[in-house]
Amino acid sequence: MHLATTTLALFAVLAASSCSTFGAPGHRTGPAFREAFPDPTVLVTTAEPEVVRRRLAKVQLPAEYPHHDQLVALLRSQERITAAHLLLLVEAVALPEGGSSIDTGTRARVYAPRGEGQFASYADQLLSEGSAKLETPDLASLGELLARSQRDPAMQTLADRFVPTLDDGSTSALQQLLGAMQGSPALVPFLTNYMLERGRLEGERGWTAFALLSFDAERVELVRAIASRTKSFEPARIAALTKAMSFDEGRKQIVRILAGKVRPVPPDTARAVVATFAFDEGRSQACTMLASQSGLSLDFRQLTSIARLFSFDDSRTTAVRSLVPCLKADGTGGEAQALLGSFSFDEGRLAALRMIRSKLAPLSDTGRRKVLSMLSFSSSREAAAGMLQE
Repeated sequence: MHLATTTLALFAVLAASSCSTFGAPGHRTGPAFREAFPDPTVLVTTAEPEVVRRRLAKVQLPAEYPHHDQLVALLRSQERITAAHLLLLVEAVALPEGGSSIDTGTRARVYAPRGEGQFASYADQLLSEGSAKLETPDLASLGELLARSQRDPAMQTLADRFVPTLDDGSTSALQQLLGAMQGSPALVPFLTNYMLERGRLEGERGWTAFALLSFDAERVELVRAIASRTKSFEPARIAALTKAMSFDEGRKQIVRILAGKVRPVPPDTARAVVATFAFDEGRSQACTMLASQSGLSLDFRQLTSIARLFSFDDSRTTAVRSLVPCLKADGTGGEAQALLGSFSFDEGRLAALRMIRSKLAPLSDTGRRKVLSMLSFSSSREAAAGMLQE
C-alpha cells in the first residue's frame, strides 16, 4: 500500500468533529412515541423525513413488542421504500442507551451498543427486508443505513445489494459511504468483515478508511486486519499511523503490529516513530519492539538522536539498552561524548558507557578526555576511566 500525503491531512480535518461517549441517561426527553406520532404511518409516507427524524430522535420509544411488530408491518405495507423512510423505521426501534455519539457539525448521531437489547433484531429485520424494497440510495444514505445494523448478516445483506453498484472503487466514493457511518459501532465490522474481505480496501483506500475512524481501538482493529493480509509495508507508513493515533497505548499496538512488517526500519523512521509518543514509557517500549522485530541498524549519531527524545534518564537508559544490539561498532570518543551528553546525571552516563564500551573503537587520549569530560564527579570519572581501560 502506498503512503499518500493526504492521509494525515484528511485525518486532521475529520478529527475536528467532536467524538464522545454518550453516557447521560435519558437522552430521549420528549413525549411518548404514541403522543408524538398518533398516526405512525407518517414514518413511511412523510414528504419531510428529515423533519420527522429530528422529532423521532427525542421521543420516548415503547419497549414493547407490539410497537416493533407495527414497524415491520409498516415496511411490509410498502411496495417500495426510500432510504430516508427506511431509516425512520429503524430509528424507531427501542435500543438501549449508553453507546456513543458523534457530532458531525450538522447533527449529533447517537448509536446504541451494537447488537444489544431485546429489540435489536428488529432493526436488522427492517434492514434485511427493506433492502429488497429499497429504492437505490446514494452512498451517504446507504452508509447511514449500514451504520444502524446490529449484526453482520443484516449488514452484509444490505451491502451486497448496493455496494457493488454504488462503490466505484474511488477514494471519494469511500469517503461518502464511510463518512455517513463515522462513530457507528458497525463501521469497523463493515470495514474488516465486508469491505476488506471483498478486496474493496486495496491501496490507499485502506488508509482513507483509517482516517475516517474516530477512536484508537477502531484504528488498531483495522490496521491489524490489513496487516494480516499484507506481507510488508513501506517504512513511512508506520510513522504516519502512530502519529495519527490519539494515545500512546494505541501507538504501542501499531508498532507491535507493524514493526515486523517493515524490515529493515530505516533509522530516521525509527526516530520518527519514537517521537510520536507522548511519554517515556511508550517511547521505551517502542524502542524495544523496533530493536527486536524490525532489523534496525544504527550508528552512534542516530542512537544519540533517539536518546534525546526521552525526558528522564531511567527510560533513556532502558531505551539505549534495547538499541545497543542494533549499534554499529567503532564509535569514536566524540560520538560517545555526544551520547553521554543526552543524560542528565552521572548514574545514567555511566550506565550508558558500560553498555556501549564494546562498540567503541580504540580511543586516543583526546577521545578518552572527551568521554571523561561528560562526568560531573571525580568518582564517576574514575569509574569511567576504569571502563575505558578494560
